[in-house]
Amino acid sequence: WMMGLGGGTYGVVADAHRVFVLADDASLTSVSLLACGVAAPCFGEPTVLLTGLDRTASAQQLATDGTSVWVVRAPQEDVVRIDASGAVTPVLVSQPVSALAVDAASGELYYGTSAGVVGKVPGDGSVAPTSLGCTGTPIAALALDATSVYFVDGESGDVVAKLPK
Repeated sequence: WMMGLGGGTYGVVADAHRVFVLADDASLTSVSLLACGVAAPCFGEPTVLLTGLDRTASAQQLATDGTSVWVVRAPQEDVVRIDASGAVTPVLVSQPVSALAVDAASGELYYGTSAGVVGKVPGDGSVAPTSLGCTGTPIAALALDATSVYFVDGESGDVVAKLPK
């Protein structure tokens, strides 16, 4: 679908319209967020949505609702939303976010941090975040259903826990 990315690939997520990839930029000095439509491959010509990400980026730090994509910018300790027009909007700041998940029905973005906080914020960043709980150990991944947030707790990944939304 995408070829000739030129370096490492750190994560991929997809929705009904686009595939998003975290991959090394052409100079191999930082990571870029790339996009390609699902209807036809873009091979070596993906759309560059965001540059300057670092190599700690992972699929757990990407989320999409079919309209927008959210990505963690680790050096800045923030999360940004990129809408269909390409506009970049900070949604969450001063948080060492390690995992993301978005609830497309409510528009809320759920996050876990390396400090063990699980929280949520409106996907547009219009309201301050709400903490749902704190484990004290890094959150490695998040998943959602209609009523709960599931998360992998701890560096070893040996605990999956649940909180109400």
